[in-house]
Amino acid sequence: MEENRQRPSGSKPFRDSRLVSRRPVRFFLTAAASAVVDWTLFLLLIRIFGSSAWAAYRLAVAEDAAAASALSRVGSGILNFTLNRKWSFQSTGRVGIEAVRYLVLFSANLLCNASAVAWLTLAGVPAALGKFMVDVILFFINYQVQKRWVFRRRE
Repeated sequence: MEENRQRPSGSKPFRDSRLVSRRPVRFFLTAAASAVVDWTLFLLLIRIFGSSAWAAYRLAVAEDAAAASALSRVGSGILNFTLNRKWSFQSTGRVGIEAVRYLVLFSANLLCNASAVAWLTLAGVPAALGKFMVDVILFFINYQVQKRWVFRRRE
């Protein structure tokens, strides 16, 4: 019965557009909260890692950026799963199955994010800018994967 209230009716365009846009807006706000955690941890870890004697070499800086990116993702990933499950997608599915699916997506994201940030840093792009570029691309991909696979609704 509750699912029927959230489905567009076709007869009330304003209400329907609000219902259709609610999920992406909530996903964006959840991503923003997760990004704050991610970036705070990332910048803190870059500062900690960057203080080593090896930071003068470009390869070491790229490795530091990759490690900081990966570690910051873990913290923000826990927050992201919880908020998206409960608030963005309002999932009533089985937590274990959704957690495993999210972990698969999260692992792919972690690999893509750390690799791309390291590669961009080696190419001369500042670590923070490279991370931002990668995060924007992954944001759009993640919305679709979470909507269609991780938190998909059974009809």
